[in-house]
Amino acid sequence: MNSSPKKTIFLILYINIFLILFNVLILLIAKNSTNLIENFYSRGLFLYINKPLSYINSYFSFSLGEITIGITLIILASLLVYFAYSLIIKKGKKSTISILLIVFILLFNLSYYQLAWGLNNYRQDIEEIFEIKDVDVTLEDLEYSYRYLVEETNRLKDILDNNSLNYIDDKYIYTNTYKGYEKLNDEYSFIDDSKVIVKPLMISKFFSASGYTGIYLPFFSEANINEMVPRFSKPFIASHEIAHQKGFASEDDANFMGFLACYYHYDSYFKYSAYQAMMVYVGNSLYKNDHELYREISSLRSESVLNDIKNRVNFWNTHIKEKVNEVHNKVNDTFLKANNQPEGIVNYSKVTELFLKAHKAGIIN
Repeated sequence: MNSSPKKTIFLILYINIFLILFNVLILLIAKNSTNLIENFYSRGLFLYINKPLSYINSYFSFSLGEITIGITLIILASLLVYFAYSLIIKKGKKSTISILLIVFILLFNLSYYQLAWGLNNYRQDIEEIFEIKDVDVTLEDLEYSYRYLVEETNRLKDILDNNSLNYIDDKYIYTNTYKGYEKLNDEYSFIDDSKVIVKPLMISKFFSASGYTGIYLPFFSEANINEMVPRFSKPFIASHEIAHQKGFASEDDANFMGFLACYYHYDSYFKYSAYQAMMVYVGNSLYKNDHELYREISSLRSESVLNDIKNRVNFWNTHIKEKVNEVHNKVNDTFLKANNQPEGIVNYSKVTELFLKAHKAGIIN
């Protein structure tokens, strides 16, 4: 091996070692400095990184993140093929560089992910942020909140059924969801109110088969949504993904923030989408605690609301493929647990507790 390849190998090796040390260092700091992450990163550095990325991606109607992932996977696959070729055919010649490049790409993407968004996984608990950590909730609170959600969902659905909604289409939802966060910012100034355009996923069929409604891709700070889901579900899903884009990493936090954004939204269609979704979350929790009480209150749901619920259930029953869902769940569960969310995908159900506390504290009336 001449000196030039040796220099290249050592250069990539040194860069990889630096990236490993960098990631270990920032994770050690993050895990032990929640307040620092909240105040310096989530409410500071992250916003300075996030806003230019949002500005760039707003000029594209398609997901730049999906394309970035596709290109990255092609490059990694090509390097793996070249590594195997060098190892088997060339008897090891040039195989070192290709494997070091693979490691470099993975480490670079990890470093970028942590700086561009990932450190939000270590910010303060949302109960602390909204000062509801010490609010105790009981079964009576669960009953009261579920009854409230059923009544409000019925009321909002009646409003929608009695008004022309010709202006509601996917484009309207994708371009107007962020406005709930503008109103939310009036009450809570630490919530970023900058404009966000939600984008439909090009691989929506895969997401439908796996049972997922959307994803946040941090490469260009993009909130992406499965465009195949029933339209009445989209405002809440879009608000959930924008919550991630605003720096709320935990799934239950994003559900809670998504609800609040719709709650503050001027459009009743957005409010209905969120109330209907939260009604299901809280109702499922009540069912686990008291079957009869759940059935009693659920009987109050209007026929129109029930039709929407049936449509959503039928959609997922039609599209979910069990094996695809199982694989996607395992991948997502592993990712969440690796990013300071120890409950993994079970984490989604904790939004009920957040809602009960916020409702009892008067944040939601």
